[in-house]
Formats: sequence, C-alpha cells, structure tokens
Amino acid sequence: LFRLPIPSPDVVLGLLGQNGIGKTTVLKILSGEIRLNLGNYKEVPDWPQLVRHFRGSTLQDYFQRLSDKELRVVHKPQYVDKIPRIIS
Repeated sequence: LFRLPIPSPDVVLGLLGQNGIGKTTVLKILSGEIRLNLGNYKEVPDWPQLVRHFRGSTLQDYFQRLSDKELRVVHKPQYVDKIPRIIS
C-alpha cells in the first residue's frame, strides 16, 4: 500500500478498484482489525507507535480515536441481506 484514504466523520467511505489491489486490506486497517507493520516484519507496532507514525496528519487523530475505542466502524457485507444482523 502506498497511502490510506482518510475517513471523515459522518461520511461513507467506499473503495473501488481491481481485484488484488488491497481494498479489503485497507478496510481492515481502517477498522483496526489489522495494524500496519510500518516496515517492521518481526513484530506488529502497538497503537501508540502507529499513532506516532501518523503524527501531524489527519490519520493521527483517526487512529488515536480508533485505539481509544471512540469510533465505531461498520463494514458493508457483500450480501446486503445480512446488514440488519451486523448492525443490530
């Protein structure tokens, strides 16, 4: 990945692109399911390291709020009939 999209409050974020380009990986990073390794392949950085890495950018506040559990991230499943079970 070369960069991450920047989520905005009260805005739906969608990603479009070819298969295998990293859309699902980006969504997992932005939801906190996985963390960027920041080039360290031996161990995954903790939240404070990740927040420091994005110091001075909009993503710093986003990842800080995500680590503090102040954000709620919802994925739209591929099968929209499952949305009521996921949201409730």
